[in-house]
Amino acid sequence: PVTDGIYYIKLMVTEPVASAIIGKGGSNMKAMQEMGGIVKISGSGVYFPTSNNRPVCLGGAPHVVGELLQVILDRQAEASAKPPANGPSTDASALNLLVPNCTVSRLIGPGGEVRNEMCMQTG
Repeated sequence: PVTDGIYYIKLMVTEPVASAIIGKGGSNMKAMQEMGGIVKISGSGVYFPTSNNRPVCLGGAPHVVGELLQVILDRQAEASAKPPANGPSTDASALNLLVPNCTVSRLIGPGGEVRNEMCMQTG
C-alpha cells in the first residue's frame, strides 16, 4: 500500500533471519534506518499467526524500499549459511511476502499467465 508517497512491503522471516536483520545490539537495524527508510520487526517470540515467522515491515520511497529489501535478502543469505546455534534446524532461506487479498489475482494473472511467466524467469 502507498500512503503519502511512502511505499510499504511486509515480509515474514524465520528467527535466524530476524536476528541477522537486527544485528548485534541493533546495529544492522540502525544502519538500515539510516538509509532513509522505515524498518519494523516484531519482538522476540512474536510470530505471524499460525506460523513461526516474524513479521518485518519496510517503508519508504520505492528506491529505498528496494535497497532495504536487498539488505534483507543479503542478511537472509548470511543466516542460511550459518548452522543453527542450538535446537532444531530451521529453514533460514524461507522468506514470505505478505500480499493483500485484493492483489493476489494480479500476481497470478488470467489463467495463471503472470505466475507462469515469473516461474519461467526465476526457475
